[in-house]
Amino acid sequence: MTRYLLRRTLHALIALFLATVMVFIGIRALPGDPAIALAGEEALNPEMIEAIRQRYGLDQPPPVQYWRWIGQAVQGDFGRSIRTGLPVSALIVSRIPITIQLTMLSLLVAVTIGMPAGVISAVRRGKPADYLANGFGLAGLSIPNFVLGMALIITLTVDRNWFPSSGYTSFAVDPVDNLMRMVLPAITLGTSMSAIIMRQMRSSMLDALTADYVRTARSKGLSEWSVIGSHALRNSLITVTTVIGLQLAGLLSGAVITEQIFLIPGFGKLLLDSVFQRDYPVLQGVVVIAAVAYVSINLLVDITYSLLNPRIRVSGTGV
Repeated sequence: MTRYLLRRTLHALIALFLATVMVFIGIRALPGDPAIALAGEEALNPEMIEAIRQRYGLDQPPPVQYWRWIGQAVQGDFGRSIRTGLPVSALIVSRIPITIQLTMLSLLVAVTIGMPAGVISAVRRGKPADYLANGFGLAGLSIPNFVLGMALIITLTVDRNWFPSSGYTSFAVDPVDNLMRMVLPAITLGTSMSAIIMRQMRSSMLDALTADYVRTARSKGLSEWSVIGSHALRNSLITVTTVIGLQLAGLLSGAVITEQIFLIPGFGKLLLDSVFQRDYPVLQGVVVIAAVAYVSINLLVDITYSLLNPRIRVSGTGV
């Protein structure tokens, strides 16, 4: 088990290193010069532009910039925002709780809808409930988040005024208003994930319902719902738990669009704002933290799956 953990951790570190290199190169491949943008009315003054480049280290060779940045990043120092002058770490820390709340609420929506729908679809295979669940799964995977978000705003906010259309209120300031403002974003972000969970649960349940241990349970005279709940569902949850963990990492990317639609000042909106403003330090810091979260979640899911499933030998290649 120790060797397995070390191997997976090494793979994670390599992935993070490659991610930082790609981020560094990709950001600098974007058109435009942040020094000129920062100069504003002084953009025609070469001395002003050069002074800005020197201040933020943009005049140094790319390899020097990279190693200087990565050396500070491993210590939690991502520099200061070019636009606001605030520490990047402070900006990220202030936004992360908002995105975590949105992600957890979206996960709650996805699990609450997806798992029961998948079970019912498998148990009622070939019946109207199965067709309805499959139709929901297809729609959930096909409709983009921004389309669903706008549809919810028009239907439930503009037409009926049931929920606020956008904006954010801290939970500490007004819990009720906070949750009301999070309902539509959570549904928007959680719908596609619920469709994925539903399809995976249905597939796992169909396999489990034809397994030998289920036939044995039925031959012992157990009720159908006892067979489904105590045997088929329990074993299906192993695979579905893995999918949920992997999709949890995917919610981070989905939060970028969702937060922009509903004007939620979270981690994703900070990422988009830094792209539009060509704020290198903020953009690099946000992407690195997102990469760390993604790799860490995948590593935890991999290890958890190996612990839950006795058929997985950690001495092998893993999941």
